[in-house]
Amino acid sequence: MDHYQQSAIAKLQNILKPYNSKHVRHKNEKAKNAKLLWNATAFFSKIVIQSKPNSFIKTVPYFEKFIANYNKTTNVTIHLNELFEKYWLRSILGFVHIPPAVRSVIYDYEKYKDHKYELLLLRLLGQNHPNIETTLQEYENTLSNFQDNHNIIIDEDWLEETKRIINNDGIIKIAPVDYYYVLLENWDVVAFLYVLRESNDEKSNGYLTIDKTVFDSIYNAHKANFEKTPSIQQLIDDKTILQTENEYYINIYDSKVPYLSDYESEIAAFVWQELLLDNSIATDSERLKKLIEITFYREGWPKLENLITFQAKESFLKTATQLVLAEPDLDGLENEMTKCFLDNRLGSNLEFQNGSYVDLEPLKSETDYYEFYQQLRLRSKEQNSNLFYVQESRSLIGYLNLRNCSTRHSLFKNCRK
Repeated sequence: MDHYQQSAIAKLQNILKPYNSKHVRHKNEKAKNAKLLWNATAFFSKIVIQSKPNSFIKTVPYFEKFIANYNKTTNVTIHLNELFEKYWLRSILGFVHIPPAVRSVIYDYEKYKDHKYELLLLRLLGQNHPNIETTLQEYENTLSNFQDNHNIIIDEDWLEETKRIINNDGIIKIAPVDYYYVLLENWDVVAFLYVLRESNDEKSNGYLTIDKTVFDSIYNAHKANFEKTPSIQQLIDDKTILQTENEYYINIYDSKVPYLSDYESEIAAFVWQELLLDNSIATDSERLKKLIEITFYREGWPKLENLITFQAKESFLKTATQLVLAEPDLDGLENEMTKCFLDNRLGSNLEFQNGSYVDLEPLKSETDYYEFYQQLRLRSKEQNSNLFYVQESRSLIGYLNLRNCSTRHSLFKNCRK
C-alpha cells in the first residue's frame, strides 16, 4: 500500500470516527415508571405480538393482492414484475420498498393528477418550438387540434395562472416540462403507486390493530397480576389506544406516553423468544422475517440481542447472517448504479424525473477492494451526491449487519476500522 492509499484510508477513518460513539435517546419518564410499576413492557409485548401488523413495511404477497384488486377495478393493467425489473420496486428480505426517486414522481402526480393533458400539450408545444416561444396564432391552432384529437377541453386558466403559458403582445412563452418526462411516460403506473400511497392500509401506518376480545383478555390477565396497570379509560385518555366497536387501535406515534417507541427493544426481544417456540414456523429465516414484520411498525432499529437468552441470540445472529448472505438484491454489479441512483435521498431526483438516468454506466468489478472504494467515490462525485451512503431500500440489511457488529466483539472491531 503506497503513501497515497494510506493517507486516503486515514481520511476515511477520520470521517467514520463520529459514528463510533453511541447515540443515547432519552426515554420518557412516565414510560420508565410504567416499566417498573406495572411491567408495561410485558403488557405491550403481548399486545404487539397479537396485533395485526401494520403496513409500514409490505410483503410481496401484499403487493400482489393490491395490484390484483387494482387491475380489477380500473381499465389499466399494472404488471408487478415490470416494476421490479426496472427497480421502481425493490424486494429485499421479502419486503417491498419504493425508492425515494420513484416517490418524488408520485408527489408530482399528486400535484398534477388533474392536469395530465395540460402537461402533454406543453410537451407538444416544446417539441414543436424548441426555442420555447411561438405566435399566438400558432398556439391557438395547436391548442384546437390537440383538444380535437384527445376529445378534451384544456384548462387555459390553469396554464395562465401557473405562468406555463405567457402571452407577451402576441408572442407565447412556453414553460418547459422536461422535468415531468417519467411522469408523463408512466402515468398509469404512477397513478397506481399514488393510489397505493393513499390507501386505507397506508394511512393506518400510525396504528397497530388488535381484536377487542383479544386485547381485553390480555389486559384482564395482566391487571390481575399488576394492580397498578392503568384502566382502559386511562389508556384511551392518554391516546395510547383508540377504541372502536370490535377493535382497538394501538397508537404508535401520538400517544402521550411513547410506550411502543421506548419499549421497542424489549418488545422485539419478547417477540423473538416467542417465535422460537412457535413450531408452526418451519425455519428460523421465516421467524426472523416474521419478527421484522411484527416489530418494524415504525422507523426504529430495536436492540434485542442483549435482552434474550444466549441460545436465542446465537440463533438470531446466525439467521441474520444467512439472510444477508443469501439476499439476491446484493448479487452482481451490473444494475447496482441504477439501484443506488433511485435509492438516493441526499440529492436531487431531477435526472430520474427527466429520464436521463437510463444512461448510467454500470460499476466495474475490482479485485482490489480499495480500488473499488475509489471507484464508488468517483461515481458519487459524478452524481454530485454521496450516492452509496444512504441506501434506504436496504435498511433492513443494514439493521441485521449492525446487530451483528454490535454483538460479536471481534466483528465489532472490524466494523470500526
